[in-house]
Order: sequence, then structure tokens, then C-alpha cells
Amino acid sequence: MSDRDPKTVDAPQTITVTLLVGGSVPSNVDVYAAHGGTRDVLFTTNSQINGATTTQDGGQWLSLALDGAGSFVFPCRTGFTWRQPASMPLGMYTGAVIASGSNFAPDNKRIPVTMRLTDGPIAQGPAGRFRAWLAQGAHRRYRPPSR
Repeated sequence: MSDRDPKTVDAPQTITVTLLVGGSVPSNVDVYAAHGGTRDVLFTTNSQINGATTTQDGGQWLSLALDGAGSFVFPCRTGFTWRQPASMPLGMYTGAVIASGSNFAPDNKRIPVTMRLTDGPIAQGPAGRFRAWLAQGAHRRYRPPSR
């Protein structure tokens, strides 16, 4: 069957591919975290890195998890993890993650981190970036409900 065949379902389809040119290690991280809970933020490096964390208050609430260590070379998933005890006061905390040792220079950087510890509600969207694009001259398909 071809994409013009009347028996073809959902054809043709468009598949979007996103390339991260220059690396995907964030320049900074700013998150809201629930009081007494945990929160993870993932990113990918082009090779294995060494990592260290520092916090302005000297607390152990920020850590770095390195994934993908082994004898095969592939992009490595890395993540920040916030684990704060329930006794930690609400407020804003700062720290940094120092990524080094990558053979891809843009992966090696100091990443400022801000954690806003709250007991209020936190809205969280899907992981990664969300972008909606519409071709020039195309008609939008979504129409908000009329009032």
C-alpha cells in the first residue's frame, strides 16, 4: 500500500526529529520541590562525566546520578536529585553541579541550581520542552470552547 491508498490509515504522517547541537547540559536549573519529597531533573551528556555538587547551606539535599558507565560509548543520562528531609525549612536554596571530564567541551560546566522548597501545590508539565508549530497559512485544528 502507498500513502495514497484509500485503505491506508493515518497516512501520510510527519515525524519530527530534534537534534541537540552543542550538547544538552543545562546552563542552570531552577525547580520547585515538595516539602519532604524528592525531585529529579534529567539531561544527557555526550560522554561520561565526573560530577560534584555544592550547596550554599552545606546541606546534603542535592546529588548527581551518573548513568551509562561501562565499556560501550553512548550518550549518558545524568540527573540532579533533590532529597530534602521533612525537617528542612521551607524557602529558597542554592547550589551548583560541576560537570567535568567530558571529551565534549560544552558538557563541562558549572551549573547553578536553585531549589524552591514549598508546601504549596506545584504544577509540572511533561518532561522536556514543549513547542507547538503551525505551518504558515495552515488552519488550526483546536478551537477553544465558546463562552
